[in-house]
Amino acid sequence: GFGLANSAVGLAFFLMGSVRIRPIETALIGALDAPLAPLWVWLLFAERPSPATLIGGAVVMAAVLGHILLGARRGTP
Repeated sequence: GFGLANSAVGLAFFLMGSVRIRPIETALIGALDAPLAPLWVWLLFAERPSPATLIGGAVVMAAVLGHILLGARRGTP
């Protein structure tokens, strides 16, 4: 049940949405899996991520936020 609900449905929604946005944005959304996975584990199971995990997640989040902010500044849709 978990694999069907979490993986298959989530991937189907990701694929349906990916046809509506540019490839770079699809890649950046896919890259958010790395920093968000430890966040969900921390919130749901109280497992503390290591400092290296937090630093790596911050780098990915900064790249995504930088892309969003620069795109908004340029006025790209």
